[in-house]
Amino acid sequence: MPSLDTFEDIWKQTGLLLVQDITDTDILNTLQQGVNMSYDQLAKSYRFWWLQKEASVDLKPKYETGNILTTTQDGTTIVGTGTSWSGNVAAGDKILIAGDQEIYPIQSVDSDTGITLGTASDAVAYKGSSISTATSYKIFRDVYALSSDFFDMLRPHDAFAPFLIKPVGINRMRFLQELNFGGEGPPQHYTLASDETSSPPAQELIVEPFPDQRYTLYFDYVRQVTALSATSDVPLTPREFRDIHVYEAAADFAQFRANDPERGDRFRAIAEARKLVMMQHQKSRDTEDRPVIRPDLSAYRRVSVGAKRFDPNFSRNFG
Repeated sequence: MPSLDTFEDIWKQTGLLLVQDITDTDILNTLQQGVNMSYDQLAKSYRFWWLQKEASVDLKPKYETGNILTTTQDGTTIVGTGTSWSGNVAAGDKILIAGDQEIYPIQSVDSDTGITLGTASDAVAYKGSSISTATSYKIFRDVYALSSDFFDMLRPHDAFAPFLIKPVGINRMRFLQELNFGGEGPPQHYTLASDETSSPPAQELIVEPFPDQRYTLYFDYVRQVTALSATSDVPLTPREFRDIHVYEAAADFAQFRANDPERGDRFRAIAEARKLVMMQHQKSRDTEDRPVIRPDLSAYRRVSVGAKRFDPNFSRNFG
């Protein structure tokens, strides 16, 4: 089979395998849909090595330099004094003002001494009493946006400290945040949240407790694939295994379009065989760095009943 470098190469090879006229728009659309269906299903079936990627997120500590100078009840702007918000605060951060238990999202940073409350889609007004004297505050970030191709977390770790961050559910995370709202330190727990209203759904990282300093969190994640559309699009599938998409698309076409289930079964059997080969590659990669250690079970040898010697037969099958 020729090199399958692009989306075009894959559906053209599928058409040749089926001896179909790919200049027919209807046939071409069916073949392309079959390739994309195979691509999507394969990517979702396992956390293959070719879906894994490393990324990082900068966790920043709270900012509380200076004071709030003025803000009015039901207003959306806050004026500070002695603050440097432009370089230390960003849209999406949140602010807690002394004397008010409400936490407000920040829509924009207008200057070193001016911010606007709200989100990208909603205006948010200050609900507390109007402020006319210097008042303390805290600005922090509790949610960090992840890459648009993020699908699932693999192994989070911090490159600069000897600890691991443990995953927890969203309900447990909210409980920990409420329990330890004033606490600060190295991140100990994380959870994922998603905004299903966006396409693809936006994934976000939540950590606890609030960082006491700036940390760079490195992690490995599984990418989600997007449908191939342009002729030059390149799938994430390794080149040597892209024939899986050819055979699966051909199987679907033969079975459901050409009404030839026997031929479709043959193509699908080839695709399944190729998947098994890929799984062997995956298993090799999963185990190649693991040390093979022969356990020493001598400490677990039992003493023969009524004797003062070790029973050599007890551990013979384990040594």
